[in-house]
Amino acid sequence: MPLLPNWNLLVELASTLSQQDEVLLSAWLNSAETPTNTFSLMAVKGFFFALVAAPQPVETETWLASILGGELPDDVAEDKLFALITLHNQIGQQVYEDGFSLPEQLEYSEEFSANFLAGHPLHEWCLGFALGAAFYAQDMLDALPEDDELFEAFSMAYMTLSFFANKSSAETIVEIQGEGDLHVFSKEIYELMPDFSAGFAALVEETALASGVIAEDDWEDE
Repeated sequence: MPLLPNWNLLVELASTLSQQDEVLLSAWLNSAETPTNTFSLMAVKGFFFALVAAPQPVETETWLASILGGELPDDVAEDKLFALITLHNQIGQQVYEDGFSLPEQLEYSEEFSANFLAGHPLHEWCLGFALGAAFYAQDMLDALPEDDELFEAFSMAYMTLSFFANKSSAETIVEIQGEGDLHVFSKEIYELMPDFSAGFAALVEETALASGVIAEDDWEDE
Protein backbone atom coordinates (compact mmCIF):
# COMPACT_ATOMS: atom_id res chain seq x y z
CA MET A 1 0.00 0.00 0.00
CA PRO A 2 1.37 3.47 -0.84
CA LEU A 3 2.80 5.44 2.06
CA LEU A 4 0.83 8.56 2.94
CA PRO A 5 2.37 11.72 4.41
CA ASN A 6 2.43 12.03 8.19
CA TRP A 7 -1.28 11.88 9.13
CA ASN A 8 -0.91 13.45 12.59
CA LEU A 9 1.03 16.39 11.23
CA LEU A 10 -1.51 17.03 8.50
CA VAL A 11 -4.37 16.87 11.00
CA GLU A 12 -2.64 19.49 13.16
CA LEU A 13 -2.05 21.78 10.19
CA ALA A 14 -5.49 21.42 8.63
CA SER A 15 -7.81 24.35 9.27
CA THR A 16 -10.27 25.66 6.69
CA LEU A 17 -10.44 25.56 2.92
CA SER A 18 -10.91 28.89 1.18
CA GLN A 19 -13.28 29.20 -1.77
CA GLN A 20 -10.24 29.24 -4.05
CA ASP A 21 -8.93 26.06 -2.39
CA GLU A 22 -12.28 24.37 -3.06
CA VAL A 23 -12.17 25.44 -6.72
CA LEU A 24 -8.70 23.93 -7.10
CA LEU A 25 -9.67 20.74 -5.30
CA SER A 26 -12.80 20.37 -7.43
CA ALA A 27 -10.79 20.85 -10.62
CA TRP A 28 -8.30 18.20 -9.54
CA LEU A 29 -11.01 15.68 -8.63
CA ASN A 30 -12.54 16.15 -12.09
CA SER A 31 -9.24 16.09 -13.97
CA ALA A 32 -7.41 13.39 -15.92
CA GLU A 33 -4.95 13.18 -13.01
CA THR A 34 -7.46 11.22 -10.92
CA PRO A 35 -8.85 7.73 -11.62
CA THR A 36 -12.15 7.06 -13.34
CA ASN A 37 -15.15 7.31 -10.98
CA THR A 38 -13.40 9.75 -8.64
CA PHE A 39 -15.96 11.63 -6.54
CA SER A 40 -16.96 15.17 -7.35
CA LEU A 41 -16.32 17.80 -4.67
CA MET A 42 -20.01 17.81 -3.69
CA ALA A 43 -19.99 14.02 -3.36
CA VAL A 44 -16.88 14.30 -1.16
CA LYS A 45 -18.76 16.73 1.09
CA GLY A 46 -21.68 14.32 1.50
CA PHE A 47 -19.25 11.43 2.03
CA PHE A 48 -17.31 13.28 4.73
CA PHE A 49 -20.53 14.35 6.45
CA ALA A 50 -21.48 10.68 6.82
CA LEU A 51 -17.97 9.71 7.92
CA VAL A 52 -17.57 12.30 10.67
CA ALA A 53 -20.80 10.97 12.21
CA ALA A 54 -19.61 7.34 12.01
CA PRO A 55 -19.63 5.36 15.28
CA GLN A 56 -16.07 4.22 14.55
CA PRO A 57 -13.36 6.04 12.54
CA VAL A 58 -12.77 5.04 8.94
CA GLU A 59 -9.06 4.80 8.14
CA THR A 60 -7.58 7.53 5.93
CA GLU A 61 -6.39 5.04 3.33
CA THR A 62 -9.90 3.54 3.15
CA TRP A 63 -11.82 6.76 2.60
CA LEU A 64 -9.17 8.13 0.26
CA ALA A 65 -9.41 4.99 -1.90
CA SER A 66 -13.21 5.34 -1.96
CA ILE A 67 -12.97 8.94 -3.14
CA LEU A 68 -10.40 8.09 -5.80
CA GLY A 69 -12.37 5.52 -7.74
CA GLY A 70 -12.11 2.61 -5.32
CA GLU A 71 -8.38 2.00 -5.30
CA LEU A 72 -5.57 3.95 -3.64
CA PRO A 73 -3.17 5.30 -6.30
CA ASP A 74 0.57 4.76 -5.97
CA ASP A 75 1.08 8.47 -5.41
CA VAL A 76 -1.19 11.26 -4.15
CA ALA A 77 0.07 14.83 -4.20
CA GLU A 78 0.52 16.02 -0.62
CA ASP A 79 -1.28 19.30 -1.22
CA LYS A 80 -4.35 17.44 -2.52
CA LEU A 81 -4.36 15.05 0.44
CA PHE A 82 -3.96 18.03 2.77
CA ALA A 83 -6.94 19.73 1.11
CA LEU A 84 -9.10 16.62 1.55
CA ILE A 85 -8.10 16.22 5.21
CA THR A 86 -8.80 19.90 5.79
CA LEU A 87 -12.27 19.53 4.27
CA HIS A 88 -12.90 16.43 6.41
CA ASN A 89 -11.91 18.31 9.58
CA GLN A 90 -13.87 21.39 8.56
CA ILE A 91 -17.07 19.38 8.17
CA GLY A 92 -16.36 17.63 11.48
CA GLN A 93 -16.07 20.99 13.22
CA GLN A 94 -19.36 22.12 11.69
CA VAL A 95 -21.11 18.95 12.84
CA TYR A 96 -19.79 18.88 16.41
CA GLU A 97 -19.00 22.50 17.24
CA ASP A 98 -20.35 25.20 14.95
CA GLY A 99 -23.65 23.67 13.84
CA PHE A 100 -24.02 21.98 10.47
CA SER A 101 -25.88 23.36 7.48
CA LEU A 102 -26.14 21.77 4.06
CA PRO A 103 -24.09 23.38 1.26
CA GLU A 104 -25.83 26.35 -0.36
CA GLN A 105 -25.56 24.68 -3.77
CA LEU A 106 -28.04 21.98 -2.78
CA GLU A 107 -30.99 23.68 -4.44
CA TYR A 108 -34.03 21.72 -5.60
CA SER A 109 -34.71 21.81 -9.36
CA GLU A 110 -38.39 22.08 -10.22
CA GLU A 111 -37.71 19.77 -13.17
CA PHE A 112 -37.51 17.12 -10.47
CA SER A 113 -35.82 14.42 -12.56
CA ALA A 114 -32.75 16.67 -12.80
CA ASN A 115 -32.19 16.27 -9.07
CA PHE A 116 -31.26 12.62 -9.66
CA LEU A 117 -28.80 13.22 -12.50
CA ALA A 118 -25.02 12.90 -12.23
CA GLY A 119 -23.51 16.33 -11.80
CA HIS A 120 -26.51 17.83 -10.04
CA PRO A 121 -25.35 19.04 -6.58
CA LEU A 122 -28.27 17.42 -4.78
CA HIS A 123 -27.63 14.04 -6.39
CA GLU A 124 -23.87 14.26 -5.83
CA TRP A 125 -24.13 15.14 -2.13
CA CYS A 126 -26.71 12.41 -1.46
CA LEU A 127 -24.63 9.86 -3.36
CA GLY A 128 -21.55 10.73 -1.32
CA PHE A 129 -23.57 10.54 1.88
CA ALA A 130 -24.98 7.12 0.96
CA LEU A 131 -21.50 5.76 0.23
CA GLY A 132 -20.15 7.12 3.51
CA ALA A 133 -23.06 5.89 5.63
CA ALA A 134 -22.70 2.45 4.03
CA PHE A 135 -19.73 1.85 6.35
CA TYR A 136 -22.09 1.54 9.32
CA ALA A 137 -25.80 2.09 8.57
CA GLN A 138 -26.80 -1.48 7.77
CA ASP A 139 -24.93 -2.92 10.76
CA MET A 140 -26.89 -0.66 13.09
CA LEU A 141 -30.23 -1.38 11.43
CA ASP A 142 -29.59 -5.13 11.47
CA ALA A 143 -28.95 -4.98 15.21
CA LEU A 144 -32.28 -3.31 16.04
CA PRO A 145 -35.84 -4.70 15.85
CA GLU A 146 -37.87 -3.06 13.09
CA ASP A 147 -40.50 -1.84 15.54
CA ASP A 148 -37.90 0.02 17.60
CA GLU A 149 -38.29 3.82 17.60
CA LEU A 150 -34.60 4.31 16.87
CA PHE A 151 -34.81 1.91 13.93
CA GLU A 152 -37.60 4.01 12.47
CA ALA A 153 -35.84 7.31 13.20
CA PHE A 154 -32.50 6.23 11.76
CA SER A 155 -34.13 4.60 8.73
CA MET A 156 -36.00 7.83 8.00
CA ALA A 157 -32.87 9.95 8.39
CA TYR A 158 -30.81 7.67 6.16
CA MET A 159 -33.56 7.51 3.53
CA THR A 160 -33.99 11.28 3.52
CA LEU A 161 -30.31 12.17 3.26
CA SER A 162 -29.61 9.59 0.55
CA PHE A 163 -32.90 9.99 -1.35
CA PHE A 164 -31.54 11.75 -4.45
CA ALA A 165 -28.63 9.32 -4.86
CA ASN A 166 -30.65 6.95 -7.03
CA LYS A 167 -33.91 7.59 -8.88
CA SER A 168 -34.91 3.93 -9.09
CA SER A 169 -34.52 3.55 -5.33
CA ALA A 170 -36.51 6.73 -4.80
CA GLU A 171 -39.32 5.40 -7.00
CA THR A 172 -39.37 2.18 -4.97
CA ILE A 173 -39.59 4.18 -1.73
CA VAL A 174 -42.51 6.19 -3.09
CA GLU A 175 -44.26 2.97 -4.13
CA ILE A 176 -43.73 1.36 -0.72
CA GLN A 177 -44.88 4.51 1.07
CA GLY A 178 -47.96 4.65 -1.15
CA GLU A 179 -47.31 8.31 -1.94
CA GLY A 180 -47.91 7.95 -5.67
CA ASP A 181 -46.27 11.15 -6.94
CA LEU A 182 -42.47 11.13 -6.99
CA HIS A 183 -42.32 14.86 -7.74
CA VAL A 184 -44.39 15.85 -4.72
CA PHE A 185 -42.66 13.35 -2.42
CA SER A 186 -39.21 14.46 -3.62
CA LYS A 187 -39.95 18.06 -2.72
CA GLU A 188 -41.16 17.02 0.72
CA ILE A 189 -38.01 14.98 1.28
CA TYR A 190 -35.83 17.89 0.19
CA GLU A 191 -37.51 20.15 2.73
CA LEU A 192 -36.75 17.61 5.49
CA MET A 193 -33.04 17.38 4.70
CA PRO A 194 -31.83 20.38 6.77
CA ASP A 195 -33.43 19.10 9.98
CA PHE A 196 -32.24 15.54 9.50
CA SER A 197 -28.70 16.63 8.66
CA ALA A 198 -28.52 18.91 11.72
CA GLY A 199 -29.37 16.05 14.08
CA PHE A 200 -27.79 13.16 12.21
CA ALA A 201 -24.59 12.76 14.25
CA ALA A 202 -26.51 12.66 17.55
CA LEU A 203 -28.92 10.12 16.07
CA VAL A 204 -26.03 7.92 14.90
CA GLU A 205 -24.53 7.99 18.40
CA GLU A 206 -27.82 7.08 20.05
CA THR A 207 -28.54 4.32 17.52
CA ALA A 208 -25.02 2.88 17.68
CA LEU A 209 -25.15 2.66 21.47
CA ALA A 210 -28.65 1.19 21.54
CA SER A 211 -27.82 -1.37 18.86
CA GLY A 212 -24.60 -2.43 20.59
CA VAL A 213 -22.50 -1.59 17.54
CA ILE A 214 -20.27 0.36 19.90
CA ALA A 215 -20.11 0.48 23.70
CA GLU A 216 -20.45 3.76 25.60
CA ASP A 217 -16.88 3.59 26.90
CA ASP A 218 -15.59 3.04 23.37
CA TRP A 219 -17.61 6.00 22.08
CA GLU A 220 -16.16 8.25 24.78
CA ASP A 221 -12.63 7.05 23.95
CA GLU A 222 -13.16 7.89 20.27
